Amino acid sequence: MTNYIVDAVADAALQYLEDNVTTLHVCSGDPADRAAAITNSLGNVAIDATDFTIANGDTSGRKSTLAQQSIPSASASGTAAVLCLINGTVLVLKADLSATQGITISNPITVNAFDCDEIRDPA
Repeated sequence: MTNYIVDAVADAALQYLEDNVTTLHVCSGDPADRAAAITNSLGNVAIDATDFTIANGDTSGRKSTLAQQSIPSASASGTAAVLCLINGTVLVLKADLSATQGITISNPITVNAFDCDEIRDPA
């Protein structure tokens, strides 16, 4: 027997990001919650549903990709280690950078497009 689930199920889960995330923070350390993400933020940018794309996953299933973002001026200096997506009350998603990066206050920060999550098809 072949397992199957319609794409709309995964899309509904991924839609949560589009509907709820309001800010991307580039952070030092490993923030455990929204307050820590804000405290450890080296820079941030407002984002909304138009910044996300839901499409076929790289392996299978579906994924949500956040478009490239530009932060005109870093708010602090430090070593960027993680990206945090938050809303008004919670840390929604945290993603480690593939390599840490030094950030200098007042310099621009570019965050390349990245896959926030991929929900694979059932095996």
